[in-house]
Amino acid sequence: MSNLAFEKALSDREIKRKLEPSLLDELLEYFSYFVRVFLAVAVIYVIIRQGIFDSRTVSGVSMYPYFNYDEKIGVQDIIYLDLFTPKLGRYERGDVVVINRPQEECPLSQNKTCNFVKRVIGLPGERVAFENGLVYIYLPNQSVPIQLDESGYLPPGTMTYKNAREGVEKFIEPILGPDEYYLLGDNRMNSYDSRALGPVKKNAIYGIIGREIFSFISQDNQRRIRFFQKPTYNLPG
Repeated sequence: MSNLAFEKALSDREIKRKLEPSLLDELLEYFSYFVRVFLAVAVIYVIIRQGIFDSRTVSGVSMYPYFNYDEKIGVQDIIYLDLFTPKLGRYERGDVVVINRPQEECPLSQNKTCNFVKRVIGLPGERVAFENGLVYIYLPNQSVPIQLDESGYLPPGTMTYKNAREGVEKFIEPILGPDEYYLLGDNRMNSYDSRALGPVKKNAIYGIIGREIFSFISQDNQRRIRFFQKPTYNLPG
């Protein structure tokens, strides 16, 4: 026959306390409840913030005009990042990502962080080339490049050179490794990107702008909401 465990019998005083709690007892119970709820919410927030989503304020003009930054009036775009989805697969052409860079690359940063916002242009196994101000992509195992159509987000007449402000006849980058991406800023004449820092490895990419997560834009010094739209290209990826 199995042993039975019984709870300790309550005294008359304990029974009365449960049935008719004092004001202090009720306050302590409510306080304990709110502390437990606060701790649970804090833990969930930290997990979500560290592994699922985050936000960044866009500083600088390397992604202008798609993202806005006006230092004079103190208005900056706020972008919301998806940290979880990219871990399940690879990045795609046209994705806008945030990359972490060494502190020495941004000594003037006011908040002492070094995060760059750039657009994915070249994918693993491809080669990126520049000729006459245009961007070309050599797909894997192909010797003839394809001109990349970036009209969906670049202003008409935008020129892209290997050395941002200096035109060269033609320049072909090395083949990207299996976990390397070639990133460019939309403001091609004023962007520190893969043309200078080289390919970016996947583990150096912090997050991606979610396809259904909105960002704030400044227009006429007003805050408006828009959704990020990934461009459609004239080649796969």
